[in-house]
Amino acid sequence: MKSRSIHSANDKIARTTQLTAANLLLVNHFFERGRKFRPSCLKSSVLALSLPMTGIFGLASYSVARRMRDFGIRLALGASCPKSTPAANIDPCEGLRDNNPHCGWAAHWDDSGVSTNEIDGRRTEFLLMESSNPDGADFGDLHYAKLKLCFDDGELCGKKTIGVGVQVHGMLASSGYDEEYSTPVRIRFDDETPMRQTWGISDNHEMLFPYGHEKQFAQEMLAHKKLIVEFSYYEHAPRTVSFDLSGLGDAMQHSGLSF
Repeated sequence: MKSRSIHSANDKIARTTQLTAANLLLVNHFFERGRKFRPSCLKSSVLALSLPMTGIFGLASYSVARRMRDFGIRLALGASCPKSTPAANIDPCEGLRDNNPHCGWAAHWDDSGVSTNEIDGRRTEFLLMESSNPDGADFGDLHYAKLKLCFDDGELCGKKTIGVGVQVHGMLASSGYDEEYSTPVRIRFDDETPMRQTWGISDNHEMLFPYGHEKQFAQEMLAHKKLIVEFSYYEHAPRTVSFDLSGLGDAMQHSGLSF
């Protein structure tokens, strides 16, 4: 009896030992597999964290850009820039000029300088004034029309060159199929009664001008301080641009120009 009991006990011990060894081998097998897959798990974790971080960064960038455009549009419509304190010399328009070049802008006449033709010696010069309000926007960036005066040898350009014109950013609407190079406009000087006129259109359809009475129109500009022009882009509703005419006489006198 004692011998049988000893054998059965030894068998149990042996079976237990075999099971323990098998369990240890199984655990070791899974442990080794876990070590092999650890780098890939780490990469997956980093990727899983980077995706939402990228999304958050994109949303923040979009929100900032949208607010910048909003500020630019509000400033263009007449809102004032916050005044900087003497202690902190901060430019309130920094970061806004990409969307609105007129942030902090003051109306002034630009002189292109004299360009001399080397063949016939003709001297050409331009005076330019940007509109006070935008004539449109591209992808949130505002752009402004330009009132251009051309001078040849100190006199207003004529014949084949436009003497007075408004350059815009888009294709102008023509009066009709038979009048491709003319467009209806309304103009107003200062607080006077608006006038309906038909102006010419340049070959590229991006400049309108008072065809046939440019010199008379330029003289009217000298006698007034503000000009408002209503025009239409192709297949768009009419829009207006205004120009500050003050200082035109001084600019012409300074450059030795006349009508």
